[in-house]
Amino acid sequence: SERVEAENRARRAEATVKEYEEKLQRMSELEDEVERLNAGLVGVVSEKTGLEDEITKLREDRDEQERKVIVLSNRLNAAKKKEANKGNKAEYLEDENKQLQSELETTQK
Repeated sequence: SERVEAENRARRAEATVKEYEEKLQRMSELEDEVERLNAGLVGVVSEKTGLEDEITKLREDRDEQERKVIVLSNRLNAAKKKEANKGNKAEYLEDENKQLQSELETTQK
């Protein structure tokens, strides 16, 4: 009877050892999985940082282009205004020239 009890304890001990070995194996596999996932996370974070940097650069480029458009638009409007003033001045001078020629013809008669 002592022998049977000792064999039962031995079987239970073997079963417990086997169970712990299986748990250790599973924990080792989980640790490997965690390491793999962490490595993947580092890559994702790095890619995210790169994309954020690219977005910042694109926004800066867009802002610079908008500033250039405003400057060129202002220059174009100034040139149009200057051209319009020249046209008005030329029209005024033509009218004055006609008036002076008319006066000259009147005085020569």
